[in-house]
Amino acid sequence: MLKEKRLLTVQVTEKTLELMELLASGSKKLRIGELAAKLCLSRNEVLLLLVTLENRGMVCWDDGGKFYKPGQRFTDIARQFLGQCSAPLTEPSEPTAAAKTRSRSPGTRKPSCDRRSDKVGFVATAP
Repeated sequence: MLKEKRLLTVQVTEKTLELMELLASGSKKLRIGELAAKLCLSRNEVLLLLVTLENRGMVCWDDGGKFYKPGQRFTDIARQFLGQCSAPLTEPSEPTAAAKTRSRSPGTRKPSCDRRSDKVGFVATAP
């Protein structure tokens, strides 16, 4: 049971990160329905994620355009993170063979609606 709860929590985290990546790309101002389709979630599930992120300042609602965009807190965290990086921003170097076996390249997985269960676990669970 605990393993299932952790798996659901990880799935929610994965979807939240995918949502933030979509919003941060800024290539197109996506509305909630479009975000839901890209994430293979219902509109209500995406709205729950967005409201949670909005309460934390990570996203904000653009009333004029009727879409969500990265918020000030998201920008602040990105600046803090970049400020901690000692090396200048350059293209990532080729990972070692050991690193290749442990991880995958970011953005290589496409969302698959068939993989998800009834609900993706938008229930708070204790660690």
